[in-house]
Amino acid sequence: MIDATDAGHNTIVVVTKNVSRFTVWLHPKMVDVNKPVTIVVDGTARFRGMEKPLLATALESYRRRYDWELVYPIKVTLDVE
Repeated sequence: MIDATDAGHNTIVVVTKNVSRFTVWLHPKMVDVNKPVTIVVDGTARFRGMEKPLLATALESYRRRYDWELVYPIKVTLDVE
């Protein structure tokens, strides 16, 4: 199970259960791409960095759902300890 929430201020909070790895897909309307993004996993900040939107990532996102309205050009993959 994964529950992710946009906490604002470029912070995504994720709660997991029985997960070893996951990917957070982001859109520039969700985060300010000119500032670092923080991803908090199960109460611990696990990622802090700047990820730029990429065309290759957007196309990968499209291939997952074949829906142009659900295209996310940024992704961060994390391992859960």
